[in-house]
Amino acid sequence: MASVMEQEAEEQMKETKRTEQLKYAEYRINKNILVGKLRNRLIKMALEEDDTRRDVLHDQFLEELQRNIVPVVKGRRFKRDKQTKTNKFTKTKRRGL
Repeated sequence: MASVMEQEAEEQMKETKRTEQLKYAEYRINKNILVGKLRNRLIKMALEEDDTRRDVLHDQFLEELQRNIVPVVKGRRFKRDKQTKTNKFTKTKRRGL
């Protein structure tokens, strides 16, 4: 359900061209905020009996998602520091038997 809402919000965002004056060329919906807000809003939309009110709630939700966007930066690379496997858990941090 979250991916469907994300696709709808991204399509609307591209149609309205809200990202023209922003720094990066491509933006996406913040999925962390999407899932957090979807939990509460989905229940309200499902329980609403009036179709027009349900459509209004859906449109408000999509507009709110479009305010929370993150840039897609191409060619990003970060060095990953891996731990040695021999001393992953010290004696004080090991699980008890």
